[in-house]
Amino acid sequence: MQPYLALNAIIALSDEADGPFIGEVRILAGAAAPDGWARCDGQGLAIDEFGDLYSVIGTTFGGDGRKAFALPDLRGRVAIAAGRGPELTTRWLAESGGEMTVALREDQVPTHEHDASIRVATAPGTRSLMASSAGVAISAIGAASQHAVPVVTERIGGSDGHSNLQPYMALTYIIACRGRLPEPD
Repeated sequence: MQPYLALNAIIALSDEADGPFIGEVRILAGAAAPDGWARCDGQGLAIDEFGDLYSVIGTTFGGDGRKAFALPDLRGRVAIAAGRGPELTTRWLAESGGEMTVALREDQVPTHEHDASIRVATAPGTRSLMASSAGVAISAIGAASQHAVPVVTERIGGSDGHSNLQPYMALTYIIACRGRLPEPD
């Protein structure tokens, strides 16, 4: 799974004329956060300066809870909704996970076969093996004498991981530091 950070997802049912909800996260196609917003880059903020935002997110994303708290860090991550969807694993608020690369284990590779061939030469006991597959034991039966010969092919491939990233475009996640306080459920 691509690297992620779980956040609560909501749908606003009221007019936004009064401004954003404090703690609301949006995506911005610019580098600088507008006034009243901050970048979701894990930075620490002073509780006495951003008390309303602290009352919404607390130390969910870090901080000591006495003088400072931290914002979500969405750099290099996608945001996913916290909770559990049908046939999905539960994701807790502020949980992060995922991997940039993944090296597959043998049990993750679909069942498959490899080909190998053995030619029995006319001289007794002389055989040649032609194969190009990875670490698979196979048997070949010679037509003339009907005998089985165990064959192990050479390993190919590597143990490096492959990219686990979906197509993406880098934008800036921002969080509302000022606005209206969301009403609790």
